[in-house]
Amino acid sequence: MIAEYPLEHRRYDQPEYEPFWAAAESLAMPLSLHTATRRQGKIRGAGERTLRDATSRATKAFYPAQSMCDMIFSGVFERYPALRLAIVEFELAWAPHVLATMDYTYRERHEEAFHRFKGDTRPSDFFHRNVFLSFQEDAVGIRLRDVIGVDNMMWGSDYPHSESTFPQSRKILAEILAGVPEDEQARIAGANTARLYGFDLARLGAGEPRAGEAPSRRDPTRDASASRGTGARPSTGDHAPRSPFPCGQTARRARGDSAP
Repeated sequence: MIAEYPLEHRRYDQPEYEPFWAAAESLAMPLSLHTATRRQGKIRGAGERTLRDATSRATKAFYPAQSMCDMIFSGVFERYPALRLAIVEFELAWAPHVLATMDYTYRERHEEAFHRFKGDTRPSDFFHRNVFLSFQEDAVGIRLRDVIGVDNMMWGSDYPHSESTFPQSRKILAEILAGVPEDEQARIAGANTARLYGFDLARLGAGEPRAGEAPSRRDPTRDASASRGTGARPSTGDHAPRSPFPCGQTARRARGDSAP
């Protein structure tokens, strides 16, 4: 795990990171930009209470988006094509606009995007090859999966944190994925995470994912957190009614816990 947004003078376009990128690639070790790890500005919940915490939460994808752009525009994934980056717990729906504006900037603003890639490669091509996004409850992002890429999406419950979907993960995920083809559901709910982190699905008891097999049958939606990169944890079931509370608050409110 590395900072979602480092200090300004040490952003990820700097040459000091070259040995690190090389080592991560050689070890086949995915890197993660995890929420709540930025190294500048006020951190939510720290110090005096302020409404800026709400602004920070609502716009938090801004920080890893900048870090990802720094890595792509500076050619990190061109030099290290096997390097993989997971952007963790920032949901999905922000990505299509960033992909479009990256490609526009590269195509139209050569004086800004002055590092030029080989051939006709676009910035979005590196995203689709090298970057993964984890989410918990992003129905809008699911509808945009044709732009984001089904193989770039990983669901995670964030168990045992207070914003986790646990213990209603199966129910919540079934609602979010309603109408999605079953082979895509299986990839989003578990197979992509297993592929990125090298999980042995046979040892975890899930078996190999099969096209056309719904998550509800092969159960990759049990509370394994893609966002934490850990193995599967069993769910206690989804018997409680779906809460009206949005993204990440369902389980907490159902349990009667206070907000963090």
